[in-house]
Amino acid sequence: MLRLDSQKDKPDRLRLYNAVKESMAEGVKIVIPNELRERAENDKAYLKRVFATNYGVTNPDSPRQVQEVLAELSESYPGIAFHCYDAVTGKWTSKAKALEQLRGLNLKFVDDLILYRNTTAFTKAFDSLEKACDGNGFIHPDISFQVTNRVSYSNPGLMSIPKKLLWQVVQPRKTGWSIWRVDIKNQEPWIFINKLGIKRLQEFLKLSGQLGLYKLIYQDIYGVLPNDIQYKEMKIAWNALTYGSSKKSLIESTFHMGETETCPSDNGRAFYDWYSSFPEIKNYQKEIRSMAYGGKRIIDTVFGTPIQLEHCPPSAASRRLMDYWIQGTGADILAFLVTNFLNYIETYHLQDDLRFYYTRHDEVILEMSPRFLNHAGAGPAADKLRYVFKHTIDDWAPCELEVEKVESITDLAELSSDEEG
Repeated sequence: MLRLDSQKDKPDRLRLYNAVKESMAEGVKIVIPNELRERAENDKAYLKRVFATNYGVTNPDSPRQVQEVLAELSESYPGIAFHCYDAVTGKWTSKAKALEQLRGLNLKFVDDLILYRNTTAFTKAFDSLEKACDGNGFIHPDISFQVTNRVSYSNPGLMSIPKKLLWQVVQPRKTGWSIWRVDIKNQEPWIFINKLGIKRLQEFLKLSGQLGLYKLIYQDIYGVLPNDIQYKEMKIAWNALTYGSSKKSLIESTFHMGETETCPSDNGRAFYDWYSSFPEIKNYQKEIRSMAYGGKRIIDTVFGTPIQLEHCPPSAASRRLMDYWIQGTGADILAFLVTNFLNYIETYHLQDDLRFYYTRHDEVILEMSPRFLNHAGAGPAADKLRYVFKHTIDDWAPCELEVEKVESITDLAELSSDEEG
């Protein structure tokens, strides 16, 4: 296990950059199955007919037409106006972030609109990737670092490939090889809880391996495990409060939390009270607001990497200060992990069996040879990768990892469903 010292260890960002640069120079292999493209185009055409027939929307790509329907629906569902209407400017929005907050209302129009946009994203991704491919079916994205030091890919935007589509089109570069992903589970809550030293939640992290952190939290508050919708809302609620949302915003965006067959939803009120009961969180939020309104626009990660905010008013600075140090710490950790993986390959002379592919948010994407996989077996191979990527900081409990061989979805109907799955 990799043991990191927050005071002494510094991420080798140059080595990460060079590893990604070399990999992108070789390229990412892209294969677009014809039946997948046809399915997406047919689904898009069908949904266009649905919008014209059921909602009077002749062009679902038109924000104006979509917003007119949202405005009409808001007369019966006030929650729509909270997320989609700006009373100051008098303007409506139908952006993805706003629509995501409306999922809990179970409105067919919103569900159809999200489905249409997912399908449209598929067709746009196909066009973008095909244009960017070289003569051998490889793309070679440009790379840069975001403000939080996450790796960013452009021309084409590798990160913008819809999640459900990703492993249908991104393929291993060598015949017979397999793609593996190493995902750091609940990385941002893990960083937040441990840095603030919230002992009770640190115990939750230790127990989260079987149920998962968000299910444990929900059970602690409501006494039962959440269903799928409640689980998603729990995750949204945690992130919303961690990054500076208000109680009012939380209540307007959680429609099923606490809901049972005999009890209506409390719209996240119990979660808000539970979250706000931790003095460590109260003190932290007070400190961040003091920094923001005191004019501070720079914050350090756990490892002392400074993150510089762009110029912004105090309210926005407060939210970004809460966000950037956590994301920046995650980026630092990813640099440590890639460096450790490269060292492992070199130490054990595994250059012909294991290869770094690229990073994706808090994931490391790898390639494995059939020889290595067949010799070790899928389970032991995953265990080897887990050993290499397992890590902790100072006296924190080790993070949980999800290590898996990537498999393509064979049922095309699944690809047209809810993007988050």
